[in-house]
Amino acid sequence: MQRALERVPQLSSDQGEAVVAATTRDDLALIVGRAGAGKTTAAATIAEAYRDAGYQVRGAVLAGKAADTLQQEARIPSRTLASWEYSWERRRDPLHAGTVLVIDEAGMVDARQLGRVNQPGQPAGATRTSAGGWSVPATAEIARQRPAGAAGEAVFATAAAAAAPILLSQATAERVRGILVEGTSPATSRAHAGDVAYFWAWVGAELGLAESYPISLAALVQFVADHLEGLPPATEAALLKRAAQGLSGGKARPGPHALATIARRIASLSKAHQLAGVPNPCQRPELRELLARAGRRQARSTNSPRRKRAATREVLEALLATCDDSLAGVRDRALLLFGFGSGGRRRSEVAAARVEDLAAVDGGYLFHLRRSKTDQAGEGAELPVLGRAARALAAWLAAAGLTEGPLFRPLSWHGRRGAGLSDRSVAEIVKARAALAGYDPREFGGHSLRSGFVTTAGRQGVSLGDAMALSGHRGAAVALRYHQAGAALSNPAARLAD
Repeated sequence: MQRALERVPQLSSDQGEAVVAATTRDDLALIVGRAGAGKTTAAATIAEAYRDAGYQVRGAVLAGKAADTLQQEARIPSRTLASWEYSWERRRDPLHAGTVLVIDEAGMVDARQLGRVNQPGQPAGATRTSAGGWSVPATAEIARQRPAGAAGEAVFATAAAAAAPILLSQATAERVRGILVEGTSPATSRAHAGDVAYFWAWVGAELGLAESYPISLAALVQFVADHLEGLPPATEAALLKRAAQGLSGGKARPGPHALATIARRIASLSKAHQLAGVPNPCQRPELRELLARAGRRQARSTNSPRRKRAATREVLEALLATCDDSLAGVRDRALLLFGFGSGGRRRSEVAAARVEDLAAVDGGYLFHLRRSKTDQAGEGAELPVLGRAARALAAWLAAAGLTEGPLFRPLSWHGRRGAGLSDRSVAEIVKARAALAGYDPREFGGHSLRSGFVTTAGRQGVSLGDAMALSGHRGAAVALRYHQAGAALSNPAARLAD
């Protein structure tokens, strides 16, 4: 490798240190830098060094065009990672000892794919060098994506002139992974992962393409159009079948998507592009204009979707009237009154509540809300649960014999330590009680208690500030809409014609 390493002084200090680190290893090296930092030049030097030492150097990329680029600019013969995997499944082209595999944009390769590259069945001695186009703040994401079997340090080459390459140990990488996982809302993580999985399942069924970033604008436009108007029957059947089989990326029910669902999926794809450090077609004006026009069309449509109905005081009374003295009735009465009376809690907050979060006070409890959608830092809030809401909660705690753990649980939790309701279960309880009360359950959801609390506050003349102090709304716009709706009938301006 000496001849190639003699070129190192001609490189930048970051490039040089990355080349030395990558050519003195026998496991996995990761090279990360901003666009234009010289990763390709470093990869070309690394490849030359290994070829001089008698190694065979090959490249793996996410898309065919990238293979041409890696071959032309870094002189590394390349093919798609999907092509490599296809060969390995058929026991062809194994990575023998003395083979160096360079993976371009490795940050966009999921852990399962990297795990197959690094699988125990590969002969010992095969070397893998991963070159990714990640920006410096995203280096931890690369570490998170490393396969479980990869040991040793990861090498990061940055574009910052004053910054030396960072050597990240496996232990540190695992700690970083924990921070990333615990620092992201579980609901957000699930939504992003589900949206991205669904998009690529649709791509495979409709376009016959494999996962590759950046996504073409044409594919995104077709995704929006198809899901607004309805999928082709064959594609719809394939996605419904995936869901029926319990596979990720399936479609839960037939028919078009709601515009809000489409917009959320596009936002998740946009986040994936941002993390990858690649051009983001989700922000293209053509796509944004399409979504905006679709929204205006929907607003003019007689079939425009309506928001979930607010469970105002009279609706709440009807729901409570369906709760008998059975254990299910006692639980549901406590859940409804807790969710409404503590300030209109989100369904995720009701599901996350724990017995330990309650402190007994005169007249009821103080509930410690650990974190919420608008309090991701976990500053917390102390919220009162008083009157009949407190009495219903005390009855549930006594009937269920709860002293610790999740506050609301499925009725079959016995013997399952720590089992609690999911946020979806909270919504289903609201729907079920609405149906028993004679309402259309489709009009209700987990958010009904929240909107109902603020609307009732408006009707009863409670100030918006006092209502928001309990609801936890950070911005007044949404809360004001509910509050004004509740106060509309008592607005003096409504009597100006009398």
